[in-house]
Amino acid sequence: MACESRTEAGIFAHLYIPAGVSSMGLTMGIGDMLGNDYMKVEDAYYGVLDFFEEKGIGAPWAYNDFLESKGVPALPVTFALIIVLIGAGLFAATANQPQDVSFTL
Repeated sequence: MACESRTEAGIFAHLYIPAGVSSMGLTMGIGDMLGNDYMKVEDAYYGVLDFFEEKGIGAPWAYNDFLESKGVPALPVTFALIIVLIGAGLFAATANQPQDVSFTL
């Protein structure tokens, strides 16, 4: 089998790359896998938006459309907002708990 030249292989020059296989093919597998997982999550996200719309609640789509019209991806912002709200709720639930501290000598 022939091997690609060193300049064509780039950073993978030390690896044996059979002819007909690009060096980019070695790294695209991870990107494709993550891209497919993101697309599945995105489909579920839009499914939730459709569910609320079927129930007569259009606010989630309005929120999504507002963010998208500003050029901001709605899905990552929504997940970040959910994480912040959960964190704030947990902080608020535990911040004012009485604490008994005693020291004995």
